[in-house]
Amino acid sequence: MMECDASAKAMAAKLHARYDHPLQAITTIGQCMTKALFAGKSDVVLFWATVHSHYRANLLQRDTELPIAEISKIVLPDPNGDH
Repeated sequence: MMECDASAKAMAAKLHARYDHPLQAITTIGQCMTKALFAGKSDVVLFWATVHSHYRANLLQRDTELPIAEISKIVLPDPNGDH
């Protein structure tokens, strides 16, 4: 599973580099998953699902960095050091 995850991360990075708009990449991922699903290749479906999760996680990270930075300016640290 570790090598599948590494390959999925690499594929997600390639999709980020290749497509300008997330919808294009997600459509491509969906098409690959659908083909694999109907071909009965569960390992390939799992691979593309993992690619999707890495791709979306990267998008979410970029979309949330600025709002989190803004909020962190007004959040007071816990004096006890607890989270």
